[in-house]
Amino acid sequence: MTPADYGEWLQIGSIVTNAKGGKSAPITEHGNTKPAYWKSQEAMHAVLEPGAYNEPNATRVNLMLRLTEEQEKSLQELDNWCLDYAIQNAERLFGKPLPPEQVRARYVPCVKTSDMYPSTIRVKMNLQDLGPRAFGLRLASAPRRRRSGGAAL
Repeated sequence: MTPADYGEWLQIGSIVTNAKGGKSAPITEHGNTKPAYWKSQEAMHAVLEPGAYNEPNATRVNLMLRLTEEQEKSLQELDNWCLDYAIQNAERLFGKPLPPEQVRARYVPCVKTSDMYPSTIRVKMNLQDLGPRAFGLRLASAPRRRRSGGAAL
């Protein structure tokens, strides 16, 4: 899929503010509120143990996944589309017109790059809903706890 294709079936919803003041906007299917999903044909590997900063009993945790070159390219194309969309719809998304350089400064890409390590993406994982088939994993039972030194996935 190319960035031009994204505009035919995706849209960015209204800004949502979480309990801690963080702002985000959901990516949904064009014309409705159904969430859009990105899916890779290749396996993704956890970089670190899933966790929530200073919240040992959290039920929603961050999971950082290492990307292959193909996954990175695909997600960077999506990032580019999101940024272009935000620039074109700045007034709706930010409540006031903003020049492109200010939109770029506020945008946080989903792909994290480094000169020292492979690129990664950070996603949220809800441990309450995590079952044996979550994320395509084939486990004998759902993980009950996280262990230090690696993910209990």
